[in-house]
Amino acid sequence: MKTLKEIGFLQTGMILVDYKGNEGAITGITRIEGFGYGVEFDNEKDRMQMWDWNRLRDDVYVKDGTYKE
Repeated sequence: MKTLKEIGFLQTGMILVDYKGNEGAITGITRIEGFGYGVEFDNEKDRMQMWDWNRLRDDVYVKDGTYKE
């Protein structure tokens, strides 16, 4: 697995894995004017997360085979 920082982009369908081994699939990405991006995980439309590349941990990985370069 590569880190998300190594890959450098988000894509619908990616499965992110945190340092504890928890997984979450990106099911939606929305551009929010003036704020950046909102990212939806596991089809939870009411719990969109604001995305901030500057606060991304170094130990967030992307599961192999879940993204296209």
